[in-house]
Amino acid sequence: MKKVIFLTCILFANFTLVFAANYKDQNYFIKKGYIARQHYTHFDDSALKDEFQDEVYFAACVLSNIHQYKTIGDVGCGSGYKLLKYFKECNTIGFEIQPTLDFLQKAYPYREWCISDFSTKPARQECELIICSDVIEHVEDPDQLLSWIDQFNFQYLVISTPDRDRLIHVWTDSCYGPQSQSGPPVNITHIREWNFKEFEKYVSQYFDIVDHFHCTREFYGQVVVACKKRV
Repeated sequence: MKKVIFLTCILFANFTLVFAANYKDQNYFIKKGYIARQHYTHFDDSALKDEFQDEVYFAACVLSNIHQYKTIGDVGCGSGYKLLKYFKECNTIGFEIQPTLDFLQKAYPYREWCISDFSTKPARQECELIICSDVIEHVEDPDQLLSWIDQFNFQYLVISTPDRDRLIHVWTDSCYGPQSQSGPPVNITHIREWNFKEFEKYVSQYFDIVDHFHCTREFYGQVVVACKKRV
């Protein structure tokens, strides 16, 4: 009997893993025929401050102030500048990969920094607010990222990514050539890009969406505010 239960648990676990990753077969809800980039290129933004995605962090800060959150997690926090700019009074946990993680630990040794390894459980799971700003387009397996974020015990998630439809206007006159709606992205560090409707449909498979809007200054940016799915 114990052996049967054990095998059942294994089968259920394997089914859960397959189910969690099945959106790859649907191209993560990006339109049919879209071609993603096949090779990952690391983007090191440790030298950046608030030149990009500042509105995303501002929106997260407003949400945090309304609810008086004290613990903020930032997945793919980059240089850490925007996290500390808006949440210096909070307990912050920044998640990054190497070599950026080493940079953060040396630059801000009084703050908490953890490795972002989507194949293992998060080092810290208690965060009232999670930020994931313009990270998902760089990730080879976004299912793995969203499943990893879902392991946190959070109240709200603020996640952003460029809107592919609006990026057309950014790249049209650039030296890199026009942006194609069929991919791969012009930005060589982006694996894939979603438009507004695609991204909402994809994120809603994992979380309940509370709000979804475009940025003002960076008009091509889209932001989703979400919470845990109601059981």
